[in-house]
Parts: sequence; structure tokens; C-alpha cells
Amino acid sequence: MRWAHLLWAELARRPLRTGLTLTAVGAAFALLGLLGSLTEALRTAGQGERAAHRLVTVPQVLGGALPLALDGRLAAMPGVERVTYNHFFFGSWQRADQGVGGFAVPSSWFTVFRGYHMPPQQWRAFETTRSGLLTGASMAHRYGWRIGEQIPIRASTFLQRNGSPVWIFTLCGIYRTRRRDRENTLFLHWSDFEAARAQGRGTVGAYFEQIRDPRAAARIALAIDALSRNSGHPTRTRSFSAEAAHYVAQIFDVSFIVRGVGTAVLLTLLLVIGNGMAYSVRERAGEFGLLKALSFRNRQLVGLVVAEAAVLCAVGGVGGLAVAAVAQEWVLRYFWHHFGVPTGAVGDIVWLEGLALMGVLVGAVSVCPAWQVLRLRSVGVPITR
Repeated sequence: MRWAHLLWAELARRPLRTGLTLTAVGAAFALLGLLGSLTEALRTAGQGERAAHRLVTVPQVLGGALPLALDGRLAAMPGVERVTYNHFFFGSWQRADQGVGGFAVPSSWFTVFRGYHMPPQQWRAFETTRSGLLTGASMAHRYGWRIGEQIPIRASTFLQRNGSPVWIFTLCGIYRTRRRDRENTLFLHWSDFEAARAQGRGTVGAYFEQIRDPRAAARIALAIDALSRNSGHPTRTRSFSAEAAHYVAQIFDVSFIVRGVGTAVLLTLLLVIGNGMAYSVRERAGEFGLLKALSFRNRQLVGLVVAEAAVLCAVGGVGGLAVAAVAQEWVLRYFWHHFGVPTGAVGDIVWLEGLALMGVLVGAVSVCPAWQVLRLRSVGVPITR
């Protein structure tokens, strides 16, 4: 009980120093948590039970396109159950900083990629409405879109045949998915997109094959690439998760960024907390000496120092990770909108890594202050009669 009282008294009598230290630790762990969330989401992009049954066929040349006529040949490949395709469509709504993105897709898209949930009447409206548009609930909420509303989008990728960059769509449906960060994608009719665009007609951005047996994925991928080996549009076919990882690696080296920033943050924390703890022990040298004279053992005093470091790291670290958990959805949505980066599931791995890091940090910043305490001599206590 007296041990806890001493700890609380030390933290409470220096509220400014304690508050600044907790803020620094919280900010550092919030940054580490966000970077960890992004890394984990990118690592798991395209993974899952269904992803094992999907292949992706893209042009070998970055920014190239594949002929639409390849669709039938892919569907006839042994081991392939279904084939679909898409093309990126990026633009902005009302202002240049309100970027939106999605895909022009055929109806077969929603038989290969399931998990988009809408009322039946909205599906029917999308199928029968020319220039129909689907969007996720998160995007519709952010921009205040309503069913039946006309949505003008200034495209940054495709002009219309009349030369206008402004495409006007009718919002037919607002879908929901199991994860809110997946509700920020537009879908437009392939047939209307194909008829209206000025360039690239008769081509697609990528093909997606649903296969029966994931164990035959490598053989099927080689057979698909062999179809276009000697043509003007050679292909590269990979598993869904492998292609997602390759796409992310083309944009930036996430691991290098995370390692660099994480190392800088940890070194800064070691300096801030370690220096503060060492200064605090020097400042209280007389108090520790008095405690030794009052029969406090060395292990108790070292435990007091370690407990102080643990409180600072745990309270600040858990607070920072909680902030990261709240903000991670916004970060993942930002990377999807501005970079087209696919994201996966974050899970609990970020919390586990953060807690482990707190333990390492407590041990590292406690070494020097604990050694200072062990070297202190007891202070004599005058006896009053």
C-alpha cells in the first residue's frame, strides 16, 4: 500500500512533467499504431478464403490495357469457373479535393465478387437505368448523396466521346459491406462506359478469374499467360493477394517507411522518457537514501522506478493505440481514395505488437535510473527524544 502511495505521490507532485511525458508517449504510440494498421491492412489485402479461388490477369506493361475479346477465351480455359473484368474510373465531385474512384464493371462482376448488400429494388434500378451508379454507404454519407440523385463527376482518366470530362450518373443504389472501409467505391455500367468513352474502347484494365481448385492456380495462371505470349498485349497472371501486394509495392515501400519512422519514434521515446526518469532519480536522491534508511530494500526501490516507467508507458501507450484504432479507418480510406491502394483486415496484431513494445520500452528506460538507485547510500535519520 505504501509502495503505491509513493508512486502516486511522485507522479502527482509533478503534473506538468507527467502530463507532457504521457502526451509524448501517446502521440508516439498513436503514430506507431497507425503505421502498424496500414502495414497490416496492406499485408492482408486480397487475402481470405474466397481470394484463394481468384486469379488476376493484368498487362505486363504498366498502364497498358487488354482486349475485351480475351474474355471468351479465358472463360473457356479448363479450371476456370467464371471470368469478369473492370476498368479504373477516377475523378472528382464538385471540387478537385473531393476525389472519388471506382470501376466500370459488367454484371458478371457481382457474381465473382460477392458481399455487396442492397435492397432488391436498388439492384433492379441499377440494371435498368442508363448511366446508373452504385456507391458505398460511407461515401454516400460523406457527400450526402441520395437514391435517384444526379451525380456529376469530372473524370481524370476518361473523356466522353463528345469531349466533355464531366460524366453525369444517376445514383441507383447504396451498398453495404462487412467492413466500412470497403464502402468507398463507385461502380458504373460497363456497357454505358464503353459506349460513352472517347479512348480505349474495346479494352479492359484487368481480368479476374474464379477457379475451381486453388491448388491448380499456378498451372492455370501459366496457361492464361500463354494465350497472349506472342501478341502485342502480353499478360501477367497472379493470385489475388499476390497482385494486391505487387500493386502496393509499385507505389511505395511500406516496410521501409514503417521501419524508418518507427525507429526514429522509439529512439525519441527512449531519450524523452529515459532522460526524464534519470533526472527524476537524481532529483530524489535524498529521498531514496532516506527510504533505504527506513529499511526499504533495493529491489523495492528498483520496483518503484520500474513501476513509474510502466505507468508512463502503459497509460500513454494504451491511449495512443486507442486513438490509432479510432483513426485507422480514415487513414485506410485516404490511401484508397488518393492512391488506389487496396486494404485488408487489421485485426488485433497491432494491439499485441504495441503492448509488447511497451514492455520493451519499460525495460530499456528503467536500466539507468535503477542503476542510480542501487548505487545510492542510505541517509542517516536523526532520532528525536
